[in-house]
Amino acid sequence: MSLTLTLAIDLDDDGTYAASNSDLTSYLLTATWQSGLEQPTPGIAPDSQAAFTLNNASQRFSPENSSSPLAGLLTTGKRIRLQITTTSGTVTLWQGWLESVTLSPGSTG
Repeated sequence: MSLTLTLAIDLDDDGTYAASNSDLTSYLLTATWQSGLEQPTPGIAPDSQAAFTLNNASQRFSPENSSSPLAGLLTTGKRIRLQITTTSGTVTLWQGWLESVTLSPGSTG
């Protein structure tokens, strides 16, 4: 069985995730997400959360890179969606909104 993860951001704010440069999958290094109750006891579920680590070697996601095709587009509130596709179909694993972009230096600074 083939599994494919897809990470996309809705750059046009139209719910389609179809704008040019919306597919972030090729830059995805790690993904962690949580939704629903953390414990099997009754209560209120916390807000779902996710964190994605993207390869930024080209500085594509760096806010100070004005020549990036994403310059000025990675703003808070943009919808993000993580999906998995199998031979059975596509399932959305997580969806939410961009809260922040945090840059971390790599091994070469």
